[in-house]
Amino acid sequence: MVSRLPQLPTLRDIIRLYGLKAKQELSQNFILDLNVTDKLIQRTQRRTGPFYGKTVIEVGPGPGSLTRSIIAAKPKHVILIEKDKRFLPSMEMLKDAALPDTQVHIILGDALKIDEQEVLTSIGIEKKVFERDSEKRVEERKRQKGFVLVKRECRK
Repeated sequence: MVSRLPQLPTLRDIIRLYGLKAKQELSQNFILDLNVTDKLIQRTQRRTGPFYGKTVIEVGPGPGSLTRSIIAAKPKHVILIEKDKRFLPSMEMLKDAALPDTQVHIILGDALKIDEQEVLTSIGIEKKVFERDSEKRVEERKRQKGFVLVKRECRK
């Protein structure tokens, strides 16, 4: 079941308002069609199970198109890891809009340098310590009930 967030500025308005442009060096791409992101999240939930009540980590949320679709699926927690500070205002808007159903946690930093266990512990979620090898971490996350990794940043 996908619900809708309270009225927010459109993604195009947010991009225009804050003068955002995708940075090629960060491999950024903005999906502006929320129908596309809703379908991506629906397909992901078919593979992982519903997000409802789970913790979802999104790496590189940018202006928040995929984030809107994730929040609409009503996970308990959404952890946004973004290294580009330009997106902080749009992430803060989504954080406010998500309450009370979903708690959004914003982390500014490089996802490849962040200790996931420390992040989860800081918001009161107990999980096993993950291997440092990223592919093993992704596979381990897939197997853990209540934990979904939605997307990852690309490394150059």
